Amino acid sequence: MFERRQFGIGLFALFLLSGLGRAIIRQVNVPHQAQYTEPVENFDDIDVRPAPAVRVKRWLGAPPRLDEERPQVLVSLCARWDVCVEEAGFVSALHDRYANRSEVFAVSDEPEDKLHELDARLAKAGMSRTFPLAIDRGEDEGVLDDLATAYGHDFILLPYAWVIHRGQVVWHGDPEDVQGTLDEVLATGDALKSRTAKRDIQQLVADYRKANDDDEVDDLTPQADALRAALIGRAGQALRVAMDLRDVDDDGEFVLELAKLANEGTAARCPATLDGYGLAQWDSGDSEGAIKTQKEVLRLCDALNIECKEGREHWQDYLRLKAEAEAEASDGGSDAAVVGTLDAGTADTGAAGTGATPDSTTADGP
Repeated sequence: MFERRQFGIGLFALFLLSGLGRAIIRQVNVPHQAQYTEPVENFDDIDVRPAPAVRVKRWLGAPPRLDEERPQVLVSLCARWDVCVEEAGFVSALHDRYANRSEVFAVSDEPEDKLHELDARLAKAGMSRTFPLAIDRGEDEGVLDDLATAYGHDFILLPYAWVIHRGQVVWHGDPEDVQGTLDEVLATGDALKSRTAKRDIQQLVADYRKANDDDEVDDLTPQADALRAALIGRAGQALRVAMDLRDVDDDGEFVLELAKLANEGTAARCPATLDGYGLAQWDSGDSEGAIKTQKEVLRLCDALNIECKEGREHWQDYLRLKAEAEAEASDGGSDAAVVGTLDAGTADTGAAGTGATPDSTTADGP
């Protein structure tokens, strides 16, 4: 029997794992070869501003239907950065889900051959790019630069999303939080609640923690229900909250529920989100589920040709701890438990396609 384990992954690793910590920036007013830098801070304040025209160099395939009466989601993507590549499968799922009600498309500053490479990597992972994709004009003349200028920023975020409706940018943020915003715009014509969602969720997390620390509070159901409801359709924030709570919360099942919400919200297509879900499964005692999830993480990482260093470390630790527990149980303790601690960056597993994978390890997988 496995007892609950806490795997520490560090604040910097948590930042990169979820939400806008995955975003990187390109400086405006410099050539396309400019250096990308990570990480970047999220924007707390979201205000409505006029949307620039979607000026692009050309579309790869059919262009989107840019009807002002249908909400539009513009996502900035690229093929040379892992954080963008792992979002592409989710953007396809988002496009397909809202195909008859909105328009989801992406713009990249990369050349056509790089974007065809992205398509090939998705195909290898068993996915396809269903959303329209354009090459931006670049040199401060494209829509990505126009969006940065509209908000007074001297950088462009990748990956990032803007929701446009009736000629206005009504929301912008993590692509994985778009679903809740789209649902609100389709229902009300605006994204009023979504524009304050980050601040509202932060308050709900504080309320939950306060109740959790209060010895006189026996039932956390009201706080948990409120937080869960606020995170529906906001997979990026759901994962961030889950990973934040797992270090301070005794209720591993609630953390698991939020991580599962995040994973389902990204259609189980984002390796980083899957990795967080696996951690929550392991913490809750579901070792077999965690190993199965981690196997899918590495399959996606290898197919998409992205590094996933932490995912490979977690896979090795899951198998090692399972083997140790089984060995101890066989020596006379059927309820033997192994406590393991995983610190981010402690193992050097190399780049994508290197290190141990589910097919190359000698330990038994699921």
